[in-house]
Amino acid sequence: MSNFLLKFYSLILIFIISFVSCKKDTEELTQPKQTLSTNVSTNINYDATMEAGKTYTIDGTIYIDGVTLTIEPGVTLKFTDNSSLVFGFHQEGAKLIAIGTPSQPIKFTSTNYYPNSGDWNNIKFTSGTGSGSTLKYCNFAFGGGLSGDNAIIDINNCSVSIENCTIEYSGNRGVDLDNLASFASFKSNTIRNCDKEAICVYANNAHTIGTNNNIEGSPILVKGNDFNQEYSKKWLFQKVPYVIEGTVNVYSAPGSKLIIDAGNTIEFKEGAKFSIGTGNTSGTLVAIGTEDSLITFTSSESTKQPGDWSGIIFAEGASHGCKIDHCVIEFGGINDYKTANIVFNKTYSNITVSNCNINYAKGYGIFVDSLSTPTLTNNTFYNNELGEIFQE
Repeated sequence: MSNFLLKFYSLILIFIISFVSCKKDTEELTQPKQTLSTNVSTNINYDATMEAGKTYTIDGTIYIDGVTLTIEPGVTLKFTDNSSLVFGFHQEGAKLIAIGTPSQPIKFTSTNYYPNSGDWNNIKFTSGTGSGSTLKYCNFAFGGGLSGDNAIIDINNCSVSIENCTIEYSGNRGVDLDNLASFASFKSNTIRNCDKEAICVYANNAHTIGTNNNIEGSPILVKGNDFNQEYSKKWLFQKVPYVIEGTVNVYSAPGSKLIIDAGNTIEFKEGAKFSIGTGNTSGTLVAIGTEDSLITFTSSESTKQPGDWSGIIFAEGASHGCKIDHCVIEFGGINDYKTANIVFNKTYSNITVSNCNINYAKGYGIFVDSLSTPTLTNNTFYNNELGEIFQE
């Protein structure tokens, strides 16, 4: 065989091998995810798809670890009593992609013919949940069946995106986040008819609750912890109150700024408070309402009394940028320093309180110690037990 023919056949062989290899790689890349049986009673350990328009029954606690579950538009998931989907519990990399459409939402509901709140447990995202889990145009109903602090959607030590979803008839909360959890996005959702709070979130991540939500009846529970975000963050306006449990400490070494959106109501449980700055660490609180959209800081009790909550405490690390304007501050005054709705304790910064209604304090409306020099202008006071302003 001539050298020419040998080279020619060699080129042909290389081309065939390359073509077959490329085709194989392409087939592997486009290999469809495996579909599931419509009766799901065992753990899911492979990338799987629930196909559009089908109904799937979830029976038991189903773990999804290290793989992606994709739910297509129009799917209905029916959960037997006490059933759950749990993502990322045993292994990292779990993901849920459940993206419906306005005309074909994805439904998560009970198998019972006459369903009730709490029939099934929850969709639970744990620390092994990877980034990118998304719930969009989904309807969740009749879950939240576990006792204690539970919700239809439970998020632990991870971040999940929830948009254009309806969460209703929970036997507990609508959504519950632990102290390391946040929303990658949370907007245009409806939450209603929950036996407990619509959302439970820790103070450091309450700013991840987004806009255009329609929350009815149940408040947002904010558990106190250190708000130490590196940059300024805002608690956006919601139609229901933020209810504070414990102490929200606003501070960090580089300086944290918490902004309260105009029109919000911030309610405080017994003993709860805002503490701004501490020692040599700085913190900033900015609460600026308007004449038509006041910010209200008040008690969470149905029958409110002076001293129901501790108050707003500006400490040594409170920054010059702190400002309270066009706000109502009422029914506070029981704290571990001085009894007042607003306390200035060693606040060397020039902090402004203006155009506010300061009422029904257990002690004074405002207490100012000898080291503090706030600017107090155009405020009104009503029914504060010990008087309007005390200055040492």
